[in-house]
Amino acid sequence: MIADKLVELKILLRRACMCENAGVNKKSTIHLRTKVLYLLKERPVKASELIGTLSVAKPNVTALTNGLAADGLITKERSSNDRREITLTITEAGSAFLRERLDVIESGFKNILTSEEEYSAAEEDIDEVINLLSFLG
Repeated sequence: MIADKLVELKILLRRACMCENAGVNKKSTIHLRTKVLYLLKERPVKASELIGTLSVAKPNVTALTNGLAADGLITKERSSNDRREITLTITEAGSAFLRERLDVIESGFKNILTSEEEYSAAEEDIDEVINLLSFLG
């Protein structure tokens, strides 16, 4: 049953994503900050889009993006047509921070998938899952 497999996948993904803090005693899944920066890496995004994409409440997105902006990782630009509309753009510092986080995650998986064949097979399998689930977005 697909529903069973999706629940299992969600559980396994959460466990697999506990690698961003590699080498640190603290365990957590991939940080929401990293997810936001990842979504901004290709193009500016409206803050309202993050609410739906990340399934996060508006006050949480506001606090998160305020923190990212204060840290110089993104810029926030209010629309001249609608004051409620805010466009978020990743900065060079944000891109560098994202690259560091992705490198940490990548090295965690390279420690587990030690051969090039294992790594390539895992990457292909993940691509298949992404393609299969892309209909949800």
